[in-house]
Amino acid sequence: SLKEIRFGLVVGLFFLLYGFTSGIFSFISDWLWFDEVGFKGIFVKALLTQISLGSFIAFVSFLFLSINILIAVSAKRPWLAIFPGSLSGQPISISQKTTKHFGVIGSAIVSALLGVVAASKWEAVLIYLNATPFNLVDPVFGKDVSFYVFSLPVISSALLFFKTLILVSIAATIVIYLLRGSLSLIEMTGRTMVASLRRMDFPLPDNDGQSISLPSARMHIAVLIALLF
Repeated sequence: SLKEIRFGLVVGLFFLLYGFTSGIFSFISDWLWFDEVGFKGIFVKALLTQISLGSFIAFVSFLFLSINILIAVSAKRPWLAIFPGSLSGQPISISQKTTKHFGVIGSAIVSALLGVVAASKWEAVLIYLNATPFNLVDPVFGKDVSFYVFSLPVISSALLFFKTLILVSIAATIVIYLLRGSLSLIEMTGRTMVASLRRMDFPLPDNDGQSISLPSARMHIAVLIALLF
């Protein structure tokens, strides 16, 4: 109901305000402490690294996610996904415009979260940028031991980030293609599974009747899956 939605928004806004206020007080106390001990320059460098790293990752994430979502949403003719009213009591329709708006908003939220996570890796990035060789070579791969201490953690984190970004993109594009009827759930899971889901009143769009996926949808998802390897 509308009251429950408003209550949820108020609770969410409260926790958001609480987190923001706590962060401000933590920042002020850290700034005063570093200034008092004479290491304000170190604090500023760490802060700028966090902001730069988080902003860069958030920007790249938003660009990648939004492009894939807009590709999945776009069509020559406007489309409309209609869900039966088995759960809500009345049919629910989701238009192309609504999906695009929610897709962009969702991309921004996910990108912001990824940016925050990336910003927490600031120390590893600074260590990587200021790495010095140990002059001790690994006998197996022929690399300086400093590579495993300074470079490998950053490379591993970057690969994990890109894989997470691609997996989120795959999930989002599959949902959108199912909504617009370009991807067939029957082709993916079989008619028996779809029939079972409908008997359980699982919310499936009415346009899932087609049994063949469009080549463009399959190609898009295949390219994203290929990027994982």
